[in-house]
Amino acid sequence: MSSLPASLRLYNELLGLGFKIFILTGKKEHQRGFTEKNLQPVGFEIFNETSFDNWVDLAAAPALPASLSLYNELKELGFKIFLLTGRSEFQRNATGANLLSSGYRDWERLILRRDRTRDLFSLLSLLTIQLTLYLPCLVLLNNFHLKFLLNETGSSDQGKPATTYNSEKRAELENEGYRIHGNSGDQWSDLGGYAVAARSFKLPNPTDYIP
Repeated sequence: MSSLPASLRLYNELLGLGFKIFILTGKKEHQRGFTEKNLQPVGFEIFNETSFDNWVDLAAAPALPASLSLYNELKELGFKIFLLTGRSEFQRNATGANLLSSGYRDWERLILRRDRTRDLFSLLSLLTIQLTLYLPCLVLLNNFHLKFLLNETGSSDQGKPATTYNSEKRAELENEGYRIHGNSGDQWSDLGGYAVAARSFKLPNPTDYIP
């Protein structure tokens, strides 16, 4: 972490260039290449999705001091910061609360994996409640509106390799007119693919690899 101040000097070169954006990437722990063989001897447990989701809901993960310091330095330099994570959309509230409680503020956007099945189920559940309360709304439930609801859920990001998912999200930002000047993450899949940043910073991670 002692190299961070030196790395931050690179950002000064970017200050006058268009939209200034920096992406900090995280991911769901169950997407990591954890195996019983290489993790149990050092105290790790085999991943359990339900336990992980419960842990996310606690919103109690502490910030890494060096990462939070980098985040604040980037904000002071005027960058727009996008937080790109492999967590699912249904974990947005817990993830946002955790970020706030651990000291993060004023990010530009928090990007999570979309789950089309969950989105559609939520929309239909809401629609059922509305139809129960307002029976005349049944007249609006024609093919056009059904197609609109289905399209609004968007495509699912579930099951996509990390490189594909991260590349697609970066490309979406570029299509919005942003120029990605910096990107950091602890996986090469955070940094590679297409729509890559002008400068990428690989953080050390000796425990796992996500393609």
